[in-house]
Amino acid sequence: MRNEICTTFALMKENLLHILFWSIILCLSCEHESPQPRQESERTVIVYAVAENSLSYSAVMDSMEMAKAVKDIPSNCNLIVYIDRNQWPTVTVMNSKDGVKLWKRYTRDLDSADSLTMLHTLTELTKAFPSKHYGLVLWSHASGWIPKRKAFGIDNNHNSNYSNSGTELEIPALRGILEQLPHLDFILSDACLMQTVEVAHELRQVTDYLIGSPSEIPGEGAPYDRIMLPMMQGNATEIAEQYYQYFTDRQGVALSVVDCRQMDSLAIATAPLIERFWAGRAEVDVLGVQRYHTFETSAHNPEAQDIRGMMHKLLPDSIYEAWEQVLLRTVVWHKATYSWDSVYPGNEHHTLTDSEFYSGLSMFVPQEKYEPYGWNLAFHNTSWYWAAGWQQTGW
Repeated sequence: MRNEICTTFALMKENLLHILFWSIILCLSCEHESPQPRQESERTVIVYAVAENSLSYSAVMDSMEMAKAVKDIPSNCNLIVYIDRNQWPTVTVMNSKDGVKLWKRYTRDLDSADSLTMLHTLTELTKAFPSKHYGLVLWSHASGWIPKRKAFGIDNNHNSNYSNSGTELEIPALRGILEQLPHLDFILSDACLMQTVEVAHELRQVTDYLIGSPSEIPGEGAPYDRIMLPMMQGNATEIAEQYYQYFTDRQGVALSVVDCRQMDSLAIATAPLIERFWAGRAEVDVLGVQRYHTFETSAHNPEAQDIRGMMHKLLPDSIYEAWEQVLLRTVVWHKATYSWDSVYPGNEHHTLTDSEFYSGLSMFVPQEKYEPYGWNLAFHNTSWYWAAGWQQTGW
């Protein structure tokens, strides 16, 4: 889930006039029919915001940031913002030539975390806005690959900005949707816990780069007024750099950029090591490895360990060094502040405890304590489980 420390009542009260102003603008400029498709643009970035949950107001604030940066969107590019919050969904188009315009207001509520809804919506938008290059922002709550725990998105289906229970989209379903769309230059996950090796492997054929956090992201999300220009340039590492720099003197953040085209090579390099060191359902010691989530008896999520730190602890130096070279061709950018905010108790999962072997890419490590919650079995449903040799270990 997104860290909601910044979406407190005090913040909402402070920005209430801005929220009301933006909502009025959207309502007054509504259109009920989609215009005809446009000429092919150089680049289109689509923001798919599933905000019919506790992030409803945050979606409005982020859309205001995007509107502030409209001057950074070249006239031959488009930012398309689909938002489903505690009102009927809207689609807004932004660029420096036309400004900010409401392109469509739906006349009924949609379940935006439903796979068919997402496929239909993104198909409509890519057809209406043909482009040489596409980028996608996944905006919502998330839990990475973990199923039935808001893997990506929550739509509570009753236009509430309080409830965080409802439809959730699992990552294999997300992959299936994106496979039917034009190839993406990048996906920015403006949602928590999405930068996992399991997610990156699942999405390896639909995008060149995956940008996101292995942990919780700040409640206010990405600084869209700072990352707009690199998004329009398709510059994944600069998107991450601007995101990171903004939060260095604020709440803090952990981020990385994965070149998904290298994920098959990483799986090939990792598989014999997994088969060797986890053989016979071995339970390895994860103590001291950078952790990105805490495990509680309530089992919101299992822990997530940094893949670089985990393999460094496990492997002899000579084997590790060869494997690390493959990893660093895959994770092309990674930075973290000393700490970042978290809604969960404890410190280790949101403090940089191992800066030397931080990669910003997490991995799931099967453990017996997860058996009652089904996480070890659910791991079998990831493509990474099979590609990385886990099926040979007994886990």
